[in-house]
Amino acid sequence: MHALLAGLTTLDVIHALDHEPNTTTKTTCIDHAMAAGGPATNAAVTIAALDALQPDRNADAPSAVTLLTALGEGAIARTLAEDLANCRVDVRDAGDPASSVREPAISSIIEHPGGRMVASTNARVWAGPVVAGRAA
Repeated sequence: MHALLAGLTTLDVIHALDHEPNTTTKTTCIDHAMAAGGPATNAAVTIAALDALQPDRNADAPSAVTLLTALGEGAIARTLAEDLANCRVDVRDAGDPASSVREPAISSIIEHPGGRMVASTNARVWAGPVVAGRAA
């Protein structure tokens, strides 16, 4: 089996708090993480992790998951690509080289006992016309 997923990839910067934040003060978190995120990306990482649990899985076999996403360029895009490679997700960058925006979206996520808050730049890298044309 091989899974192909397509969609948004973001850099998720996650902060965990042990209390609800006061919006007018600086807050210190109890834990934090940075990882590739986004709906399709999270699904790709989950499928790859489940595939790795298969007892007959050959560790040298190619990835069972391909993610088609507009990854972009720069240090953040390289960090995301490395994170996904470590998760055994094969990434196909569908970013449009002609786009003026070249860096992926960043989501800041604050988890706290009362819920969570998310601030995001949302999708910023556009898919190239060839890829977009294939999807139509």
